[in-house]
Amino acid sequence: MKKPRFRSVLFAPWVVALPLSTSVLSSCGGEPPALTIGDVEYTESELITFNPSRRTRLAEITAFGLAVARGETEALGAPLVSRRRGEALLDALERELALELADVGEDALQARYASNPEYELSVRHLVVLVEEWAPEDEVESARSRAQEALRRIQDGEPFPEVAAAVSEEPGAQERGGLLQPGREGTWVDTFWDTASGLEVGEVSGVIRTPYGFHVLKLEDRQPVPFEEARYSVVEEVASLLPSQSEELKAWEDSVVSVVVVDSMVIQEAWAETGSLFPLLSHAALAGGDAPPLARWPGGSFSGEELKAFLVSLERLEWEHVTQGGLEELLRVSTGAAWRAFLSQVALDRGVALSPEKENSLGRDWEGSVASWAQALGFREGMRLDALKSAALNGVAASGQGARIARDELEGWAPMLLSAYPIGPEGS
Repeated sequence: MKKPRFRSVLFAPWVVALPLSTSVLSSCGGEPPALTIGDVEYTESELITFNPSRRTRLAEITAFGLAVARGETEALGAPLVSRRRGEALLDALERELALELADVGEDALQARYASNPEYELSVRHLVVLVEEWAPEDEVESARSRAQEALRRIQDGEPFPEVAAAVSEEPGAQERGGLLQPGREGTWVDTFWDTASGLEVGEVSGVIRTPYGFHVLKLEDRQPVPFEEARYSVVEEVASLLPSQSEELKAWEDSVVSVVVVDSMVIQEAWAETGSLFPLLSHAALAGGDAPPLARWPGGSFSGEELKAFLVSLERLEWEHVTQGGLEELLRVSTGAAWRAFLSQVALDRGVALSPEKENSLGRDWEGSVASWAQALGFREGMRLDALKSAALNGVAASGQGARIARDELEGWAPMLLSAYPIGPEGS
């Protein structure tokens, strides 16, 4: 099925540079900070070899390091997870509407599910951890340890005992490698595909995932009740229907017509700030008594909600709004208000995400955070001097993991630097 029109009103490709100021203060006396991010300060002596682009990367990496050190990564990613949840809800609403237009009822959905049900699996596993980008000798060492564990199991040692002795997963010893029951989407694809292909009681060969090398044993397989699987059934059936874009557009246009956006509030805020980062601190986007930016019968869209939406923009989306000025800000603000309204429509119609989908939204962010933190050497509770050292090393690190982390963090620069702003004041 095509991408939902509910999202297409907002975005297009953009190519201008992100205007993040990292200018240098003149060094004198006790050498004042040339660059600050949150509580972390860098002097000009420390940044003497850093060009403006490299300083911006350092700011992004430092902001992320602060979130990790303070245990604030969940709060940092909350606007992004919320936005992705809203997008998924609008996807689900569009699929429900498509089924209604095609006159596909519950009986048809249940009949299709009965022919190909979903399952919940109980799995034991052991894992020897190794990074995807680890040197080949480390990879081969991990592979050999997993293969030796498999040989022990094949020779008759109980799986739980081998898992307790070998597996590097936290808690494996106490659980004998037993995981909480999982459904499709619970685990990474390679793990799920392997587990679902086993017979109950069967042990897999050695497989590799982004976490390392695993051996699996399928303990049980139970069908998922239709009511709990309905979300994925609707997703599958809707994908088979012919395009209904014109009908869905007409429906959307008719329902969003009740949304009234107060463009004057946004115009006045923009006139006072002139760019996006200062706009985030404007009273119109704060909580409290600030008037709503949009209203509809039975609901409204606040400046605080618009702020969260703007913070969740990827770098290129943010740049486009910056380049487009007030006109683009008004368009994006209107689109964000429409999204909020349509999300409420979806909830009022009983549309909901599956537990697996809900869980995956937070898990995807947590997985990214864990990967970036590991690659760049950040950990919760680390001291500022250690964080600063790790950030400086992270800018220059040539390993694949660090390069990937830098590139991906660059995409979320607005979210990072709105949470941990660049300074000093006046830089």
